[in-house]
Amino acid sequence: MQSGYRAVMFDPADWHSHVEAKKQIAEAARNASTPGFVISNPITHARRYKKLKASADPEQAIVANLVQDVTSIKRQLEHLQHADLDLHHVEPAVEHPLRREPDGLASRGPRNVRG
Repeated sequence: MQSGYRAVMFDPADWHSHVEAKKQIAEAARNASTPGFVISNPITHARRYKKLKASADPEQAIVANLVQDVTSIKRQLEHLQHADLDLHHVEPAVEHPLRREPDGLASRGPRNVRG
């Protein structure tokens, strides 16, 4: 059994929040003391990855490379998602000069040109 890691959040000004946080901490302690519990956090992940990468077994080396590639792809996707969100929420500060009518032309209306 493997468990993720997380923080227990609570509002110091709210008594019910305190009670709920205590319940969550007690549950986490019970889970951690069950047989077969595997600690999972960034440090244990790094240690497992390092062990895979240093393995003499070629299959484990392939798995380590795949883990590295997937991690890199995830970071790139997150970066693109944040960049995309930033672009959608930013309004242009200056109007593009080629998108507007030259001064005075738009108010004159159509002109007849004889030639």
